Amino acid sequence: MTLEPNHYKEIDQLDDVVQLILVGDWESVVRVRFEKVESVTQRWLALFHSIAYFQLGSVEQAELALQEAETLGANESLIEWSFIVGMEFSFGRLDLIVGKLEASKKHFFQALDMLSGDSATSESCTEAFFLTELGRLGLNDSPSLSGQPSLGWKDDYQVLKNYYLRTGDLSSSKIPKVEKKEYLSNPVSVCNIIVAGMRHAGSTALFNVIRLALEKSGIEFEAGYAEGGLTRQTRISAVRLFKVHEIRDDLLQTNSIVVTTTRDLRDSVASAVRRDFPLCKKMGGPVGYARYNRSLSDVWGGRSDHNFHYEEFIHNPHVEIKKLIAVLGLTSLTSTDIFEIQSAVTALPTDKYDVTLLSDQHITDPSHTLTYRDTLKDDDVEQITSQNSQWFLEHGYI
Repeated sequence: MTLEPNHYKEIDQLDDVVQLILVGDWESVVRVRFEKVESVTQRWLALFHSIAYFQLGSVEQAELALQEAETLGANESLIEWSFIVGMEFSFGRLDLIVGKLEASKKHFFQALDMLSGDSATSESCTEAFFLTELGRLGLNDSPSLSGQPSLGWKDDYQVLKNYYLRTGDLSSSKIPKVEKKEYLSNPVSVCNIIVAGMRHAGSTALFNVIRLALEKSGIEFEAGYAEGGLTRQTRISAVRLFKVHEIRDDLLQTNSIVVTTTRDLRDSVASAVRRDFPLCKKMGGPVGYARYNRSLSDVWGGRSDHNFHYEEFIHNPHVEIKKLIAVLGLTSLTSTDIFEIQSAVTALPTDKYDVTLLSDQHITDPSHTLTYRDTLKDDDVEQITSQNSQWFLEHGYI
């Protein structure tokens, strides 16, 4: 449904703004400002600002943006269009709050369709937008969605709080960070991109985000799991992309960009338990495996050029991918490219392991509704939390 042709599609400066709206990144939308552009561009930006401010609950700012749009020549049809788009988003959010999930998605689709003017794009955007709104509203674990108590991923870790109230110990002893690497925007003869760190923390998704970003940038590269033999083969491309967990000196000896992954330690262990992961058993169970996984986080932490936060990626993938490509220096990629990468990663096949490193065994919670409390025993949770309290604090889980 469109009340007026989407003329903004012909304005290059607005492309990134529209992509931000399609993934619900309202905070970024309202921060966009243009200088020295035609009034028609400013008019559309003002309309987009009004929609975003409305979603953020800033009604006064939304009204001011609409007044600016009118001053710049927005007619009654465009004003009505922006109102309807905003209301569809709001109706979708209301249905989401009361647990009417399918009705919520229909409203989101309608709003996105009015923005994109392309049903195929709108349909592919709806699920990602829906998940973003779940995270924004803190409903990922709400009773209406999972039948479990509402916890959210930043839980109230009473054990941690009591520990720090009692001891006042906020010290940190992280490994010193190594000298900054050259990024892909500065061509080098040899460069490794290393996806490293914790297990069960989104490293396969991260590997594929980078793989797809390199492909879209037209950069020739080789890619694979570090244990798969690629390190022993003759290099045929200047850029190599590796996924690895344990520390590997041979990978670090060349010019390397290290991107690490972080996830709530308890959730990473819970994923291993659900997967019946052999290494978890070898480590003596959840508590021992947590110590092992925490050690991977620590040993790579001081060598990391960028940390890929699993929970943030699940809640707002567009923003996290944008941060990542900025770190890699892949400046030619647009917001459309980012959205296409995001869509591709959420629909990766599990029968092409040699390319994606993804198998059906990797996915233990495809809907992202489970937490460690659904999987681990209370005693294991308490031990993991208390034994790794400093780690939880440093990584923002308290």
